[in-house]
Amino acid sequence: MAQSDTLPRTVTLSTGQIVSTLGLGTYALKDETKHPQVIYDAIVQCGYRFLDCAKIYNNEALVGQALTRAITEGGVSREDMFVVTKLWMGDFKNPEAALRASLENLQLEYIDCYMIHWPAGFWDADPANRVPIHVIYRKLEDLVDAGLIKTIGVSNFNLQMLADLLCYARHKPTVNEIELNPTIT
Repeated sequence: MAQSDTLPRTVTLSTGQIVSTLGLGTYALKDETKHPQVIYDAIVQCGYRFLDCAKIYNNEALVGQALTRAITEGGVSREDMFVVTKLWMGDFKNPEAALRASLENLQLEYIDCYMIHWPAGFWDADPANRVPIHVIYRKLEDLVDAGLIKTIGVSNFNLQMLADLLCYARHKPTVNEIELNPTIT
């Protein structure tokens, strides 16, 4: 395969952040005895610089343990890492509290990209639980302004949702992560 046909090693986001095109998904890493070492080795031995995390994975603390060790012992700088975590729909009413919990668990001062994990929560059966996207997004923009996140991302938003979001966003989303699963037909 010619070089021009291969996946680039990095991409530059509209914010200027340089992101590896290969990331370590942490979804299934839950074993507190062996997975911190797996994550550490992925960072230090294999060169992973992109970690894809989420509160709902229930493993941010072990990811944070491995990341902190890689930075303090493994010769990796925080600035070289790109850490994503996600706002779960149960936290739409208070994204700042959810983010601060993730920061504590991940042992970080900021998140490189904070994503709205799924847009499905906007249509909760209980109207009291519904939070409009523009309300959530403004709260996330405030977190960018406060320096707690570098950029905002979304996950599984369709074209109409993105078009609507772009009409009012001060900080445009830099990522739309889309799940493509070969086992789902």
